[in-house]
Amino acid sequence: MPTVTNKQALLTQIFNLAKKKYELEAAESRPILEELLFSILREGTTQKLATDAYENLIKNFIDLNEIRVSSPTEVGEALSELPNAGVRAQRIVGILQEWFELTYSFNMDELPKKGQKEGARKLSRLHDVNEFSVAWVVQRGFGGHAMPLDTPTLRVLHRVGAIDDPTDSLDNISGTLEHYIPKAKGPLFTDLISEVAADVCHEKPKCPQCPLRNDCLYALNKSAPATGTPAEKKPRKSR
Repeated sequence: MPTVTNKQALLTQIFNLAKKKYELEAAESRPILEELLFSILREGTTQKLATDAYENLIKNFIDLNEIRVSSPTEVGEALSELPNAGVRAQRIVGILQEWFELTYSFNMDELPKKGQKEGARKLSRLHDVNEFSVAWVVQRGFGGHAMPLDTPTLRVLHRVGAIDDPTDSLDNISGTLEHYIPKAKGPLFTDLISEVAADVCHEKPKCPQCPLRNDCLYALNKSAPATGTPAEKKPRKSR
């Protein structure tokens, strides 16, 4: 059995264990539009991989307008270290183009000033923005309480027993997590779980190497001895 069963206690425990294992630096603060673009690189990866890719993107283009008028293929070449680089590039170009057509600018810093919910709604109307990106910007750009949930994060949280149904709506899952995880810990929690996912909690996990193994339902069930009555020994035949 896991050492903790209450979900709030479990989330606190895995936060502390992951924090002890993965020493992460504080994430860089960016303007809101750049935070939105960063979220596209960050989804399904780690903070370091996304940061390296973003720095490479900025290094290869003069400014956001040059990225906007470039082809997704050209942008994708700067993101080649990430999986699905072409899809990410298409979304980045699409967001920049759509926002420029709406506002003739590359500034989103006014969005949260009319309220975080309204700002989130405006973001969600953009064609290439998904739920992960909206939650990421609310958390990192607006300073609100939100939990960005990608596939690796859902996998880890489901395996440890923090969420019951990973196919439930992201609104329901994030609402539950926001209830248990303090807003101040949200960004670091997000990054730490992504480290666990990238390091050991793959589709075929490396449970013996996982810092959460003693509190993870999946790891404990996987390592549990088989149940059942041992086969009875046959009596020896008398000579």
